[in-house]
Amino acid sequence: MEKICPKCNYINHLDLELAIEEYVCSNCKGLINVVENKFVKGISNSEYFTSLKIGQKGKIEGTEYIVVAIIIRSAKGNYKWAEYYLKDKNLKDAFLSESEGHWVFMKPLSQAFRTTKFWATFNSEKYRKYETTQSSIDTAFGFFEDSIKDGKASYSEYVLGEKMVSFEYHGEDRQYYLEGRHFPNSELKFAFKNLDFIPSKKGFGIVQPYFINTKQLINIFVVVAILISLLQYYYYSTRTNYEVFRDSVRFDSVRNKELISKSFELKGASAPLEVKLYSSVSNSWANIELSLVNEKTNEKEYASKDIEEYHNYKGGENWSEGSQNEEFNICGVAPGKYHFTISAQEQVFEKKSSDVYFSPFAENPDPLNLSVDVVAIWKPVTMWNYFIILAIMSILTRLIVSGKTFFEKVKWNNSDNSPYSK
Repeated sequence: MEKICPKCNYINHLDLELAIEEYVCSNCKGLINVVENKFVKGISNSEYFTSLKIGQKGKIEGTEYIVVAIIIRSAKGNYKWAEYYLKDKNLKDAFLSESEGHWVFMKPLSQAFRTTKFWATFNSEKYRKYETTQSSIDTAFGFFEDSIKDGKASYSEYVLGEKMVSFEYHGEDRQYYLEGRHFPNSELKFAFKNLDFIPSKKGFGIVQPYFINTKQLINIFVVVAILISLLQYYYYSTRTNYEVFRDSVRFDSVRNKELISKSFELKGASAPLEVKLYSSVSNSWANIELSLVNEKTNEKEYASKDIEEYHNYKGGENWSEGSQNEEFNICGVAPGKYHFTISAQEQVFEKKSSDVYFSPFAENPDPLNLSVDVVAIWKPVTMWNYFIILAIMSILTRLIVSGKTFFEKVKWNNSDNSPYSK
């Protein structure tokens, strides 16, 4: 279709045969009446930057559309938005609305939906009224089936999550019932290739979804929590303490060297490995250095422990401190094959006679401490990790839900029918 502007003789082309009443010359910006082929008036040149151009083609939901008209509307003072009128090859209508960087794709409904003061019912779903707005045309581009001389229009919009329905009233004879959905930038870029300009987003769009699908995420968290609980119960109920290693290490056998123990295997889920040490220290000390070695990865967990025990009689009272036993846990040990490397030393006493030993730390030392006993026990699966994971998921859920509530409050802030108290 081609239309020659009667004012500037510019050829306005559209790759679609369409019956129109008016068009806006893309050269002189004049509104042209097709029936009389005359210039009606100039259309103000708005500073509003559009992403799409007249005649541009794009595929949405499997249907190819062509942009046949663009209207920039204004309301509430300086608030402006763009309406893109689309046609497919069968001349069926569709619309893209862009406001502050947020896009909505809309299609006409064949029949009206039921409305009350604050609600609309469509396909057995209730849509909450967002607002009713009166607007006027700021500027226009392209080809129009109906006259746009009367630029006044009223919009009533109803929202349900990412969907909306609207009732639009243009003049006395033009009424439109539309169904719309959120149209993300990613889909816009896919539908219309090589876009030169996409407006930046400001605030939240009227049907913009929250950044996270909270319902889906909470369902995932619930399923994960149930699975973790079942696994935790299984491992905890089927596991008991069992001894995986026991040995007595003589101090003279590891003096200035390390003992490599026999291998032992840990089976099941990751759990703490409890190590118990015993040495018959008496008014003396012993030091044990121990490493747990994973034979597959060669990773090591190192520990160093002192065993000390002192006692005496002084001032008419017996006193003692320390212990001949020490124990500690190596946490989160994974199943696998392991061994220990062990080095140890005892307190060395100075011999002053054939029967008496001297220690600077005690009056009656026992020089007969010859070894240290090492016992390793594979513990049941710890509950701490379980509770920590549940606590983290609970906190995350709370934060996500709170974030969505804040998001919705801001989104409905401009509505007189907000479900949230202002």
